[in-house]
Amino acid sequence: GGAGTLGEVLYGFLSRDDGPAARTTVGFIPAGTGNSYMREVLGVPASGAAVGAAVHAAVEAIVGGRSRAVDCQQLDMTGLDGKPLRRCSINTVMAGFGPDANAVAERRRWLGSMRYSVSIKTEILKLPWRKKLPCSLSVDGGSPQEMEDLFLFSCFVNKHTGVRHRLAPYAQLDDGLLDLAYTTRPLRRPPFAKDYDDAVAVFSDGMDPTILNQITSMHNY
Repeated sequence: GGAGTLGEVLYGFLSRDDGPAARTTVGFIPAGTGNSYMREVLGVPASGAAVGAAVHAAVEAIVGGRSRAVDCQQLDMTGLDGKPLRRCSINTVMAGFGPDANAVAERRRWLGSMRYSVSIKTEILKLPWRKKLPCSLSVDGGSPQEMEDLFLFSCFVNKHTGVRHRLAPYAQLDDGLLDLAYTTRPLRRPPFAKDYDDAVAVFSDGMDPTILNQITSMHNY
């Protein structure tokens, strides 16, 4: 499967209470649309015409017993039924415009990998009618930031999302940090990267960059 299937499999392991995650190595064959996570694990393109080579590289790694430890995000939230809900992610967590566009893309699977780019463009056309997403955001134990509209929130373990959207170019799978980017308005130009001492952030006009260990809270009103 792809990055979504991989996330579901690992969440199942991490949700168990008999400790299998600590002593289990997961071998995964990239067979999804974007395979963005496996692209970074394998170090080779893993979508489109490159899928065959990526599958070969994955099988070689599994047969050869090669493995690596990677970071994981844990999300504690309230589910739609009002009950506590926990999810784990080893790639990207998003809120706002990103998930909205992805939900539309999922209904266009017949477009293949093009569905992501096409859906982003069609959702951009709907921006004048978009409903605001007010929230309160606390990062690394800091004071809450009240936002009238959180247009896009992205928390990365890996660099890519979708097929080739490289929103966190300096994110590392195993550095113990999360790369966070959020904006209160649509971006006028693509994000770019800049060094901040020993940390790196990705941002654009209106985007606030942060390298963090923990998001204390993010509450939607």
